[in-house]
Amino acid sequence: MSPQIAEVVWARPLTCAPSRTRTCGLLLRRQPERRQATLSDALCRADLQQSASGDVQRRPAAAGVGSPFGSPEPCCVNAGAGLMLQNTPYKGYSEVVARQPALLRLQELTQEQWGLLTRQQAMEAGIGPTTLERLTAPGGGLDRVATGVYRLAAAPVPDHLDLRAAWLQLAPSIPVWKRGSDLGVVSHRSAAAMYGLGTFPADVHEFTMPHRRQTRRRDVRIHVRPVKDEERFSVRGLPVTRPARIAADLLRNHEDPEGIAQLVTEAIRLNYEYPGAFADSMAQYAARFGLARGAGRALLGWLLDLSGDPE
Repeated sequence: MSPQIAEVVWARPLTCAPSRTRTCGLLLRRQPERRQATLSDALCRADLQQSASGDVQRRPAAAGVGSPFGSPEPCCVNAGAGLMLQNTPYKGYSEVVARQPALLRLQELTQEQWGLLTRQQAMEAGIGPTTLERLTAPGGGLDRVATGVYRLAAAPVPDHLDLRAAWLQLAPSIPVWKRGSDLGVVSHRSAAAMYGLGTFPADVHEFTMPHRRQTRRRDVRIHVRPVKDEERFSVRGLPVTRPARIAADLLRNHEDPEGIAQLVTEAIRLNYEYPGAFADSMAQYAARFGLARGAGRALLGWLLDLSGDPE
């Protein structure tokens, strides 16, 4: 074969429209004393441009190159080898290239959110609706936890997953590290469950915030009351009312005194709270139990006796 020109044409059909078929082709020309490029070289040098929305867009076609279905979209040009791959090799390649940068971006966002994020947070991070829809499809990398809340499939499943998702829904556009007590604090039975105190079933997610907020979820209950900074702790990343405030909230809601007594006893035994803090927080409810008004210490003693704890 003459060493002057060697030309190889490789082509495979690619369906572009219901009634149209075009050729996804590799045109390879080798000039004298130049090495022959391979298809893998072309794929490794695929020139893809990431758009601001997180979706992949190919650069505009080179001038002078025609296509029966509009301008072609070159993704690789290798001048040294005379190699030009006119179209994206196959659809799956584009999806993988688009998905990986998006997942890396979401991984950074969810590091301090237990692997969780909201739809609004993803949008503000530059993840477009099309990319987000693809990521939430089966095997796409995101699992749906609640309406508008997702979890990275590769991330460990956190404890109290449903509670965390419900808390994120209270302010879906604000990341965890920018939230204050005005955006919701885990309280009442949900707070007791976070500490592992008492036996109250936490079948409803309860939060306390200083202003009223509507929710369509039947398993979410919002209490409108202020929470001071000294009345809450951070428990495994969630803002949770401290045990003394939990006991006072449960008394305010007329919960079972025996259940409250067990919660108080366990919190003191585990050093989660000071006895004096319980006495101060529950003092306003002493008269309800036939004790002197404001007698917090007497109420604490009565609850400890009620629990039957010998200590």
